[in-house]
Amino acid sequence: MLRRCLLALLLGTVACSDQGPPPGLSDEIEVNRAVWRANRPASYRYSIHRQCFCGAEARGPVEVEVSGSTVVGRVYVDTGEAVPRDFASVFPSVDGLFDVLEDAVARRADEIQVVWDPTTGIPMDFFIDYSREIADEESGYEIVAVPTPR
Repeated sequence: MLRRCLLALLLGTVACSDQGPPPGLSDEIEVNRAVWRANRPASYRYSIHRQCFCGAEARGPVEVEVSGSTVVGRVYVDTGEAVPRDFASVFPSVDGLFDVLEDAVARRADEIQVVWDPTTGIPMDFFIDYSREIADEESGYEIVAVPTPR
């Protein structure tokens, strides 16, 4: 844990904890969400890769297209095929990524690490371990292509 936290600190602003969400993470999420909302394009596309112990269809990478606050399209980057409805919810808008982080805090996840983009406030890479007692339930997201207006 200590090694992961030290490495993460070198990469950017990070929240690390040995037990439950770190103090101040809710405020950090709120501040970065405000930065994102202040600069969010009306419509945008971005690509995301989900990190999980799950099938390829739930990992991506996926290009997510957003209009306003609504996701209007999701396609796999490698094939151009639409993401099946069953997996659509695991590829959210950028606002949805903030929701995932807030949910992890509310559920008192055992470990949450976040690397924020200092300019846009976007959570560029994050990892959540909801319970250290359960193997392979960890998950996270990595933005592989930043949001661009469309």
